[in-house]
Formats: sequence, C-alpha cells, structure tokens
Amino acid sequence: MTETPLPSIDRPGWLHGALGDATGRGVRIAVIDSGRDPRWKDRRILPGVGLATPERPFEFFRSEDDADRLGHGTACIDVILGLAPGVEIFPIRVFGNRLETSPDLLLRALEAALEAQAQIVNLSLGTQVRKAHNSLFEATKVTDSFGMLMVAALPEPSAPSFPGSFPHVLGVASGRFPNVFDYLYRQEGPAECMAPGEREVRWLGGERRISAGSSLAAPHISALLALFLETHPGADQAAAREFLGLYSLERRLGVEAPVVPGAAPGGNVL
Repeated sequence: MTETPLPSIDRPGWLHGALGDATGRGVRIAVIDSGRDPRWKDRRILPGVGLATPERPFEFFRSEDDADRLGHGTACIDVILGLAPGVEIFPIRVFGNRLETSPDLLLRALEAALEAQAQIVNLSLGTQVRKAHNSLFEATKVTDSFGMLMVAALPEPSAPSFPGSFPHVLGVASGRFPNVFDYLYRQEGPAECMAPGEREVRWLGGERRISAGSSLAAPHISALLALFLETHPGADQAAAREFLGLYSLERRLGVEAPVVPGAAPGGNVL
C-alpha cells in the first residue's frame, strides 16, 4: 500500500494560520460521479460501489464495479487529494457510458454515502429538470439531517440547478483565481461559492490533461471542508459556512474581488 504523501501544493499563509497543517486526515468524502480509475492504486481511495451499468445507464444495479470509464470522477478525486492529501475517498459510480444519470440513481447514491459513513459528499453534477426537484430535495434533507456536508456543482453563479441550489447544499460555480486555495463565498444567489475550475488533472491511465468547469470547482470546496473538519470534528453546516465566509477571498482582501466565471459542469442528472 502507498503512504499518504505530504501536501504537494504550496499552502498559503492564511490557510496555515486558520487550520495549521491539516490534511483532512480522518475525513471521508463520498465522490458521486463516474467512479475511479482502477489502475490508480492508492490506499486513500477505498473500494467503492457502482449503481449503473454501461448497457443500462439509468437503471439501478448495485455492484462492486466502481471503475471509471469516462475520466470525470478520477479527475474530481485528483483535485480533492491534491488539496487534502489525508482524506479517504469513497467512489460511488452513477454514470454508465456517458455523463448522465437519473434522479433515482442519485437518490441511491446518497443512501450509499450514508452507509459508507462519509462526512462530505461531492456532487460534480446537477440538473435543471423541475420534475427532479422534490425527490432530490427530500433525499438531500435526509442526508443533511445525518450531518453530512454536501457540495454540488452549478453551471454558473446565477443559474439554479439541483441539488446545488438547495439551501442545505453548498452550490459551487467555477471561476479563475490567483491561488488554488482561493475561493469566494457569498450567501446570496444559487451559488454560495466560486472556486478554481480550471487546472491540470489526472485522467484515465494516469494521463494528465487540462480540464475546466464547475465540476472541478466543487471538489476544491469539498477538500477545504475536509481540512476544516479535521480541525473541527463534528462541525455542522452552519459552522462550515461560517468558516467559508471568514476566509473568502473578498473577506481576506477587504475589497470586492474580480473573478472571471468559468465553464459549466460536465455531469448531469436527467
């Protein structure tokens, strides 16, 4: 088994002052996405579950097949481990042969995250289909009641998308920032957070490629919350929001920060 490395990305002074040398140790993040590259052997990536098959991507079928066929989930995991190298990742594959899934599979994925005792759920996906609203809202409310922090991608700061627009879910849009640990936190609008959405990430087979979108912005916030939970075990959603607000780029600079919006997420729910 491989050992968890020291942080590979230079940490800014504000982060060290706020959270010391936290790496996310003891925190488990469920990544609901396209799975993980099975060739990536890392003890921090736990055996996950698959909830769909490539042949029938919208029908529930639970298995131990968490293999990523698309690269999207692997990239999200890479972002998280780069910023919070001490976390554990539990992959939950809801995509079959393309970046689309069903509301039913997403509900099942949230149940799997609860079973895995994850403290954070990363959802680099979302839908604007109104008929999915009620079922997703109720499911995420249940998940929230168990104390899990949920982070979901939004296509753009002002565009509602589910579950990222729900009040008990941290919605994240993409932007460009000076540092990978920078972000904005604003309570108004569907997107509470904007985070870096363009960077080089690991893809299938260990390939590195430049990718962009709120799909990669959401894992930045999930990783920051993991660092926070290591130093504040059991912290609830209100405490997490207070932390994000306190160290938002605007708050640290004392001025309104100009941010260039990024691209839309890659994952969708039908």
